[in-house]
Amino acid sequence: MTITISQADYCDLFTEIKANSSQIDRFDLTYAYPSQLGQGYSRLIQLRPGLEINIEQYQLHDRAIVQQGDRFHPLEMCFQMSGQNCDRDSFMDAGQTIFCGSGLAVAQEWEQFHQQPITSINMHIEPELVMVFWGGD
Repeated sequence: MTITISQADYCDLFTEIKANSSQIDRFDLTYAYPSQLGQGYSRLIQLRPGLEINIEQYQLHDRAIVQQGDRFHPLEMCFQMSGQNCDRDSFMDAGQTIFCGSGLAVAQEWEQFHQQPITSINMHIEPELVMVFWGGD
C-alpha cells in the first residue's frame, strides 16, 4: 500500500511531535518519527542561524509519497546512508550524496521506499549564509 500525503499534512505530523519532545538545548532537538508513517527518529541541530543539520533514521510502514507545492527551500547537501528515495530530479540510493537548492523548490512528488531502513544526514544552508562563507555581500 502507498501512503500519499500533502507537504502541509506531512509537516503537521512533525510539528505535533516536536512540540511534545524534549530538547537538550535550544539548538539540538531529537524527536520520534511520526508513528502514522513509520518508526525511528530525527535529530535537528542548529549550528548557527541559517545552518542546520538533520540526522534521520527511520523505517516506513509503507511506501510514502509527499506531494510538495512550490516552496522556499534552502541550499541542501544530502547524504543517503541507507535506504532509497526519489523526486522529479534525482534518485538517491545508499552511499550517494547530492547538493541541491537555490532558495526556491518547484512542485514535485517526493517518494520514499519502505523496504529498507532510511538513514540520512542533510545539511540546510540559507542562501544568505553562503554569501557570508564565500565572501560576498
